[in-house]
Amino acid sequence: LISQLLTESLLLASMGAGLGLLLAVGLFKLQPALLPPMEIAVGLDLHLDASVIAFTLAVSVLAVLIFGLTPALQASKVNSVAALKGEVHGAGRAARRPSVRTVLVVGQIALSVLLLTASGLLVRSLVSSRGIDLGFDRQKHLVFFDLSPDIAGYNTVHSTAFLEQVEARAAALPGVRHASLVQRVLLSDSGGGAMRRVSIPGVQLPQGQPNVPIMFNVVDSSYFQTMGTRLLQGRGFTAADSPTSAKAVVISQVMAKRFWPDKSALGQQIVSEGTVCEVIGVAENAKIIHVHEAPEPYMYFPLAQWPHGEATLILEAAGDTRPLVARMRSEIQGMDRNVPFQVRTLHSLMQQAYWSDQMGAGFVGTLGLLAIFVGTLGLYGVVAFVVNRRSQEIGIRMALGAERGDILRMVVGQGLKLAAIGTGAGLAASLLAMRLLATMLYGVKPTDPIAFAGSAALVILVALAASWIPARRAATIDPMKALRTE
Repeated sequence: LISQLLTESLLLASMGAGLGLLLAVGLFKLQPALLPPMEIAVGLDLHLDASVIAFTLAVSVLAVLIFGLTPALQASKVNSVAALKGEVHGAGRAARRPSVRTVLVVGQIALSVLLLTASGLLVRSLVSSRGIDLGFDRQKHLVFFDLSPDIAGYNTVHSTAFLEQVEARAAALPGVRHASLVQRVLLSDSGGGAMRRVSIPGVQLPQGQPNVPIMFNVVDSSYFQTMGTRLLQGRGFTAADSPTSAKAVVISQVMAKRFWPDKSALGQQIVSEGTVCEVIGVAENAKIIHVHEAPEPYMYFPLAQWPHGEATLILEAAGDTRPLVARMRSEIQGMDRNVPFQVRTLHSLMQQAYWSDQMGAGFVGTLGLLAIFVGTLGLYGVVAFVVNRRSQEIGIRMALGAERGDILRMVVGQGLKLAAIGTGAGLAASLLAMRLLATMLYGVKPTDPIAFAGSAALVILVALAASWIPARRAATIDPMKALRTE
């Protein structure tokens, strides 16, 4: 008897493992969609090999031994005399004492609630993150051309001339609203967090330090207009900020408040790399490295006064950026084919910035849906099994006058009872586990009631659907046939 039951379990496990391997092959094709949008192609060599197949088979055999051997041993201990007398059903005993299958179903439901709650929190965090003020207009149609004339052998002087010529040609193209050169692009992998040590005359720096490191960027006169970054005080750079004029700098709002909290920062001086620079403007705070960072002091220096061998050309298009990209490629290659460049759009930049948030919510959400799918199958199986075991009892109830609605409520109530127990356990576990997600959340608390209520409601609705099918079958039982079964 044990061998026969284990063979049946092994057959089911083998079919499940085979189906899982086939699904895995299909999922491997989704690798490109799961990778972050980076300039350098990154690939994961995911494929089926002997070790993966062996591991899958080992897990399948282990599942058979754990979940197939136990019921097989229980079935082999049936009292033959009681079975021949028709006393083997034990429906009343099963109803009084929770079985292993019932405990497993409750655990599956609890796990579903836990994962769905985590998914709900991460999704709400992602929505909040997308509402963050990034310090520039994300609605603009922006294209970024990363140019490196220094790699082609240009010195600083010739690189500056080449970049200015490229910018002039770009600004003259139809469909271009604004063009700007910048050394670094915010929220990208182009070194947006580079720092300069700065001393500030008349300001007492923390711990008596002579200078402090502050992140910076080098931009041209049209940068703030192109990116949509607002100037809160003062002015931006102009043609007057030339290499021979007094050195100028625009600082962020948080830098102005930190070093000059009681007076205006305009006209104040900072010393960067031994050069005295005057603060001519204060810009709104911008996200520099990632969207969740706290506002940090930031400086903008004019490109004309701090030339560099490479830069990024930012173009704002009036509409679709694809025709502009094609024309700009031709312009750059027409000037010098040896100058390497890469093209990005603001859309791809935003995808990269929010990639980790999207993947976290998507991955946990997928696990949550998978868990609730497995829990639904388990709940359906338990309720259907109980209906089958209690068919005689249901027939007697109906013969004594029970209506179909009474049977429906009884069976569905039993399924919902299991779901309620599992949901309660899952919510309790979520209260403890969600605190581990606190560092990954933005704009939402780990105890967010919407996420908790939403996951519980979804699980209860799915449990209701899983219990309804066997409940309808129970309500259609013919009392005479059920009684004749015995």
